[in-house]
Amino acid sequence: MASTHEQYTRELRKSLKYLAAWLPGVPMSLGDVGELSDRQFSRATHLEPLGIPFETVEDQARDRLEHKTSGQVSIEATASGEPSTGFENIAEGEAGISVSFGRENAVLLA
Repeated sequence: MASTHEQYTRELRKSLKYLAAWLPGVPMSLGDVGELSDRQFSRATHLEPLGIPFETVEDQARDRLEHKTSGQVSIEATASGEPSTGFENIAEGEAGISVSFGRENAVLLA
């Protein structure tokens, strides 16, 4: 079976045409320099010590990316005031969300 990073990067590439070079939660910063090997980015240095100036430009658009492993992720929500059937830990009148994965290494990006 594929490792977590392989599954994650493969699915994002196929679904969103986006090359994910690292898992969410891995610290990265603009200007990092390194190597992409086996679908993983390994940081070696930064542009500043190399004497390469760079500037950032803020993207004004707010993209909404969403992906889930086909047939393997289900999302259920209950809104405030609705009966909480299937949401045993959420009292009636509270909102909540439940995410279920149908297999190991299933991916949800929202």
